[in-house]
Amino acid sequence: MASNVEAQFFPMRGGLDLLTPIGQADPGTASDMRNFEVTLSGAFRRIDGYERYDGKPAPHLGEPPPEEPPPEDPVIDLPEEMIKEGVPVYAQGVRGEEPAVLEIPLGGVDLSGGTSFDHKQQFALSVHNNPVYHYLEGDFPTQQDFLDAIMALGGIELAEVSHGSLWITTEVEPYDGGDPAVEVIVAQFPDYREPPEPDDEDTRRQAIQAPPGEGPILGLAVFQGYVIAARDVQGDSYLYVAGPDGWEGLTLPNTRIGGGHIRFAQGNFTGNPGDQALYMVDGLNPPLEIKGEGLLVEEIEDCKVEVGALTLYPHLVEVHKGHLFVGYPAGSVQHSAIGDPFSWDTTGGAGEIAVGEQLVEIKVLMDDALGIFTEDSVRVLYGTSAADWTVETMGANQQGVRIIPGTVQSMGQPLFADKLGVRSLATTSAFGNFRLGTMTLPVKPLYDDMQGGIRCSAVFRRKNQYRLFADGGHVLSLTTDGEELVGAGYTKLPMNVVCAASGELDDGSEIVVVGADNGWVYRLDVGDTFDGEPIDATLQLHFNHLGTPRNHKRYRKAVFDMFAPVEFDMLANLSFNYGGQDHAQHIEQVTDITGAYGLWNVSEWGTFRWGGQYMSEGEIDITGSGRTLSLLLHCEGKIPAFEMYGVTLHYSVRRLQR
Repeated sequence: MASNVEAQFFPMRGGLDLLTPIGQADPGTASDMRNFEVTLSGAFRRIDGYERYDGKPAPHLGEPPPEEPPPEDPVIDLPEEMIKEGVPVYAQGVRGEEPAVLEIPLGGVDLSGGTSFDHKQQFALSVHNNPVYHYLEGDFPTQQDFLDAIMALGGIELAEVSHGSLWITTEVEPYDGGDPAVEVIVAQFPDYREPPEPDDEDTRRQAIQAPPGEGPILGLAVFQGYVIAARDVQGDSYLYVAGPDGWEGLTLPNTRIGGGHIRFAQGNFTGNPGDQALYMVDGLNPPLEIKGEGLLVEEIEDCKVEVGALTLYPHLVEVHKGHLFVGYPAGSVQHSAIGDPFSWDTTGGAGEIAVGEQLVEIKVLMDDALGIFTEDSVRVLYGTSAADWTVETMGANQQGVRIIPGTVQSMGQPLFADKLGVRSLATTSAFGNFRLGTMTLPVKPLYDDMQGGIRCSAVFRRKNQYRLFADGGHVLSLTTDGEELVGAGYTKLPMNVVCAASGELDDGSEIVVVGADNGWVYRLDVGDTFDGEPIDATLQLHFNHLGTPRNHKRYRKAVFDMFAPVEFDMLANLSFNYGGQDHAQHIEQVTDITGAYGLWNVSEWGTFRWGGQYMSEGEIDITGSGRTLSLLLHCEGKIPAFEMYGVTLHYSVRRLQR
């Protein structure tokens, strides 16, 4: 007797869960993924692309190339084009009788001594106002050389000069079916043989260049709508700003030693809109102030520490409470006089805060608190000036925090990465006004693999997302609702990100840029490709027992709810019984799935195509049975990002496994 077919819907949300034991995890969460992120609703979303950046037009905004390549000589009605452009016509023929003979009065044109035709003055032959057939270019020493060149063109029977006219005879049939005729034009006009440069993704991408220099990008900032990058050139450090023509060098006051680890901070010491400034330190050179529409650069000469003959420069910088704060590795935090980043005299209000430990980071946590991060603790500076500064250390039970440099960000609450995970500094009424929490417990195995190579972080405010970038192209993305983790995603990039910056362009749009160790700057979350290459995305859901872990089920169909902007193909792999070998059906290894996702004991895979309606429903037929089922989904292509909301499984319950 046939079993009743049942259907259960499972929301696909919550991101990666690598900690909950198999069989106990929410079946809508993922046990593995590549190039997926989590939305604010918790759904899974294939990530957006990225592309190289230097301020020129974005590659993904270019027009797609035509389906067929343009003809070598573009279809142009030369006489009309010349009239429209107001270009003088030196000689234009009049159509003759049969056979097709064209008489061109030479007038003031003297061909006896030969002639020369180049990209500005050409001989062009068209047939009965139809597309251009031929051009002549080059030098023709004599009139006969010129006539021979005309007769060498296809379809020309005779060319001769007689009674002050150029006579051409042809039997070429025109495209429009009319009588054979020719026109010869000797005119001043652009070189139509060279088609205009196509404005497509490939040509735009090839036009974009890396900042001049060698080695990795050392630092990035988004300031007043500009993207500023630092890179070494022959041992010296240089700054570049991205503009319509690409990277342009900023004029620096002096030669700067290269190889420093650059940090930026922004602030305004007067309150006037035009006085916003960018401050830069690198530990090897005097700090810089970059200010004004012209991005004028000035050294802050007095910001340094002299120990005997040795001059030390700060490696950390922040703007807080009208002071410019800088940090030195040995544990000294210093600040300028209030309202003046160039004043470092203690008699004028400048000061120092010694923390007695290796200093790792300084960062504004909220309006009235500055975070001071050492190798083993988090301290918070309160107050408004040297007259009332107080420093509170996190409670004794919070000791042992070892922050990773470059990972402090503020997104509703301060976030940073340390050796144990991504921590949140949530406000509380307890002593110190902050408490520590860990947000990466669900992905602890992945974080443990990444943490030794974490290089930097960035926030994506439009997505409420905090991302960590580690060596090997690993990216961990955490989506939060401001206080709690919504879900974690994972991306594998084909380059190593070493620095990052975020901000707004002049039009108010968010921009997040990263610098790579290959010397390129990339803009993230734009376009549908990895800088022109297809995006390879994989998502595996946890094993699902449908509420009956010991019953065999006959699986029949899976229906996926999703939003897909365009039609595309996706592969589905099905694995039963926690990947065991005790089920029937096909055992097949699917070669279409790339990367480290080889699965044994696979039943069948199907291909389904999505697109068209607002909520797409992709279906795959399943011809397997088992106690549990895991679905692995894979796609690869140059397609827009899509979102997956849930899956409905159709099945029949069978015998109990005894």
